[in-house]
Amino acid sequence: MQKKQVFFLLIAFQVLILLGVFGKALYPLVIGEEVKFKVLPRDPRDIFRGNYVDLTYSFNNLDLLTLPNDIDKTAKYRYGDVFYLELAKKGDFHEPAGVWREKPENKQFMQVIFQDTYSYDTIQSMMVNAGIESYFTEAKNALKIESLNSRDSTDVIVNVMVAPDGKARIKDIEIRDKK
Repeated sequence: MQKKQVFFLLIAFQVLILLGVFGKALYPLVIGEEVKFKVLPRDPRDIFRGNYVDLTYSFNNLDLLTLPNDIDKTAKYRYGDVFYLELAKKGDFHEPAGVWREKPENKQFMQVIFQDTYSYDTIQSMMVNAGIESYFTEAKNALKIESLNSRDSTDVIVNVMVAPDGKARIKDIEIRDKK
């Protein structure tokens, strides 16, 4: 009887871990606030990954000389350091309005992860990732998005849900004719 109980406890533990991973991924989609970004798709089809659409956002490369921030320009940040990107709505879309080391109070923000910088002595710009730079879609949609570029008469819009703690998840992708 003891062996059966241990066996069922191990199975229950594994199921709980899977439910936790699933819940963590759904958390921003359930309680988040919707924001929209205009993006440029790049190389969406991959022979090994399938129909993933790789996306480039306006916030992936931040110019710290023009964007309000509290970044120590002489500090050495490491890959994976967490920053908070303040968002401002401009028209129908959201754009970066500042980047901070601490969560901004009473402002809309999204958590981003430091990737790299272009300089060695002082940081003038930095590359960040919000975890929403890749999205799996149907083969038909991936092929359509793959054929688009910045000269086309359509925009690719990503609807993102941002949770109160700044975690973001893609809700869906729209392909819209330019106005």
